[in-house]
Amino acid sequence: MTETIELKRVGDGNLRAQVYQQVRLTIQHGELAPGQKLVDVDIAARLGISRMPVRDALMQLVHEGYLVGTTRGFTLPTLTANGCRRHLRGPPVARAAGRRARRTDT
Repeated sequence: MTETIELKRVGDGNLRAQVYQQVRLTIQHGELAPGQKLVDVDIAARLGISRMPVRDALMQLVHEGYLVGTTRGFTLPTLTANGCRRHLRGPPVARAAGRRARRTDT
């Protein structure tokens, strides 16, 4: 399934930042269905821009955990019970720092 989300060029700033903002908001608003593919070449053609700013924006979203890369595009990550628990608990380093902070407060 290829992407069918509505994207348009918005605001000022560089193209990568504009694409990043649009796709992130689309994800946060629940407008991207699980399994729906985002293909950088298709998005670039729709927006009338080159592929590289789109690819850079999508790779940033992968780095931040919003998307996962596939062989032919990008999709939302698949949520599992363990993944959700791990995410809700926070990174182990943050938990350890919190425990240490509580110990020094008492």
